[in-house]
Amino acid sequence: MYEEKNKYPHKLAFFLGAIILIFAILGVVLVAYNSISYIVKTVDSGSDYAVYNEYLTPVAAVDIDTFDDIAAADTEQLLNASIWLILSAESTPDTYSYSGGYMLIPSADVESAYMSLFGPETVGNIVHTSVQSYNCTFEYDSTAAVYKIPVTAISPVYTPSVTEVKESGSSLILTVNYLASESWDKDSEGNFVAPEPDKVMRITLKELQGSYYISSVQTVSNTVPETVVVEQSTSSQAEINTELENTTASSAEKTTLGGKVY
Repeated sequence: MYEEKNKYPHKLAFFLGAIILIFAILGVVLVAYNSISYIVKTVDSGSDYAVYNEYLTPVAAVDIDTFDDIAAADTEQLLNASIWLILSAESTPDTYSYSGGYMLIPSADVESAYMSLFGPETVGNIVHTSVQSYNCTFEYDSTAAVYKIPVTAISPVYTPSVTEVKESGSSLILTVNYLASESWDKDSEGNFVAPEPDKVMRITLKELQGSYYISSVQTVSNTVPETVVVEQSTSSQAEINTELENTTASSAEKTTLGGKVY
């Protein structure tokens, strides 16, 4: 039987619900969205699933609609997630230029991020256009071939918390709790407490040329029970022990997600 606690304290340096994506102070533009990646790492620093949480952060941040095949996905939402992936990089503030209160991201960089999340074979699906992202717009300038990212405050819709990873042929099937960013709280000792998951998602990563990419996003449940129970099969205890040993050994291996080795 597997049980997972829905709430757990974390000593974070700031309140997740108040994350600021981009803000300007004394004329110096700072990008704080990369703090989301820091939170994901902090929340699951001792977890075998930390690398998956980091990889899925842009997808949960924009709450992509479900799709069974990447070819059927909303490409505007995929562009949205790709831009958030770029903004999560620690080097982003120093990488791009600024003009008129906007960070300017070349469309070629967005294409690279798109392929990192959804696979190199998806490049032909990209149609550059302005993207609505929660409470702001990432405007596409076709003349300059850049996305204009506003200097404003934006919070991600959700942060991911992977609870299970299963192998299925050349794919990995991830069970992911979506935690509402604005719902984090504090306990009596001042520690930050994760909210109850709003919903449970199943995200499939498909292997291609030695790396895994997102191939489907599906809803498991819009309600989360207090205790998640996974039934054991009728396999012998020896078989179960062997499977657990293999899982532990596998989790220690390097994983390549989106062309990046974790």
